[in-house]
Amino acid sequence: MRRALAALATSATLAASATPALAHGPGLPVGPGDLWHHWTFDFRVLVPLFVVHWLYGRGVLRLWARA
Repeated sequence: MRRALAALATSATLAASATPALAHGPGLPVGPGDLWHHWTFDFRVLVPLFVVHWLYGRGVLRLWARA
């Protein structure tokens, strides 16, 4: 019981002291009109994205072929 109360107190303290995450810096969030100015074609993002897209499409085609 004592461990559960300590875990609850720790969780409550951490939740109360959390600050909001600002993924785009201290300013306002990026709007739809500004998206194209903030997008980067980073190799480390695009390659896994295309690989997952290819694997998903391959799986869908196999599933449709069996149906």
